[in-house]
Amino acid sequence: MDDDDRQRFELLYAAHFDRVLAYALCRAGTDAAKEATSEVFLVAWRRLAEVPKDPLPWLLGVARRCLADQRRYSGRRDALSARLREGCGRPSYDGDPADVVSERAQVLAALRRLAPIDRELLRLVAWDGLTAAQAAHSLALTLPDDVASATAVLLDAQGDELQRQEFSDLQTTGG
Repeated sequence: MDDDDRQRFELLYAAHFDRVLAYALCRAGTDAAKEATSEVFLVAWRRLAEVPKDPLPWLLGVARRCLADQRRYSGRRDALSARLREGCGRPSYDGDPADVVSERAQVLAALRRLAPIDRELLRLVAWDGLTAAQAAHSLALTLPDDVASATAVLLDAQGDELQRQEFSDLQTTGG
């Protein structure tokens, strides 16, 4: 862009910013309106050659589409949040809460002793539901020993031989 384009944009912005913001404020909350207005002028900057001589209707059309995009995004975000909340429900626990606190402290201590890549591997398996093979693949780990050693440290801290055997079975079957 040359100086003429820059000057044209600055004039366009100065002349129409308030009107575009007012349009957006009538249709959305303050933050969304400000964001949409910023997006309008970003589009105008990128497509300055397409902005007509009477730019206000064009700018308001861009604002309308920006606000519609925000509403669609917000709807998708809200739906995803609802699905995540449903999927992250806490299981009920009838035992002594002190047992849970103690076990949690042991697990967190064991996780702190692991290397960052091993912690992430275990989180992918235990918290995100990936198989050991999937977690190793997502972290670009190639050696099965990487998976086994990280898991062994955590399971040792928990002292749960049964879980270790189940994990070993999963690892050998790839599932």
